[in-house]
Amino acid sequence: MAVRSRNALSDLGLGTGYSVRASVLAARVFSFFAFHLPLSLGYLLADITAVWMFLRFHTYRRAVMDNLRAVYAGALPERELRKRARWVFRTSCRNFWDLASLPRLDRERLEAMHYVEEGSWELIDEAMAKGAGAILVSAHMGAFDFIGQYVLTSRHRPLVLTSSTVPDYLFAGVTYWRSSLGIRLEVVNSHSIRHIVQAMRKGEFVAMVGDRNFGAKGYPVDFFGQPTTLPVGAVKLARETGAPLIPVFAYRKSIRDRRHEFYFRIIDPIYIERTDDRERDVRAGMERVVGVLEDAIRRAPEQWVMFQPVWPE
Repeated sequence: MAVRSRNALSDLGLGTGYSVRASVLAARVFSFFAFHLPLSLGYLLADITAVWMFLRFHTYRRAVMDNLRAVYAGALPERELRKRARWVFRTSCRNFWDLASLPRLDRERLEAMHYVEEGSWELIDEAMAKGAGAILVSAHMGAFDFIGQYVLTSRHRPLVLTSSTVPDYLFAGVTYWRSSLGIRLEVVNSHSIRHIVQAMRKGEFVAMVGDRNFGAKGYPVDFFGQPTTLPVGAVKLARETGAPLIPVFAYRKSIRDRRHEFYFRIIDPIYIERTDDRERDVRAGMERVVGVLEDAIRRAPEQWVMFQPVWPE
């Protein structure tokens, strides 16, 4: 696992400098404690950290509350909104605790922690069997990094797009955790599109998140009734290749109980029509994707771990 993780860091352009090596060492030490400490105690520490972060980081708190305010469309009073925002911080801190233990887990244990509430893994298998590849579309929902490793490593090992929102030395530690089970990571940049297209031409599996536009450009949409921009790459890729978009979301069964219980929702594939009107095809595809994302987030807004403002001020 250590060799595989070092290769992943090198492939992502993080190098092997002192700060990167120190970050990976710290991640490995923390992984040891996260795995061996009782889960109830680990989650208690995560919950305490969540409260501290909620009080300390005003920018993140404001972004989370603004995002939730849009999801609930003003239906919640501010006091309740703050409570739900604290739950988002709790979900995120528990996610990092779980992610830290990932290098020491096997797929059998991951499988025992979850069930499929809606859909079936056969939807992915059937799409892949057609030979045109498939595009998994998800969101920053629930334990997307932790339990999402099950589908990302044990089935078809897709090429997963990632983006760093923290300094390289921190990103290195997180990447060590994320790549520990063999996940294939690709940082979004000018070269990633070429690698993605190459993978799709081979009939492979690509995974993307669609609920946050991390780049300078995005496609204008109405998201929860308010104008913003969201990434359009998945829809354009599906149109060009004929590969289906398969929405998959991983949720925590409860953010109150200190247990490893998760469930998946696997939505029917979305095929993007390809006509002579490219803009119409993309617009129609984005409308379908936005509808799926809205439904996924509405089911558990307090598990939407989005700490950047999704809508412009």
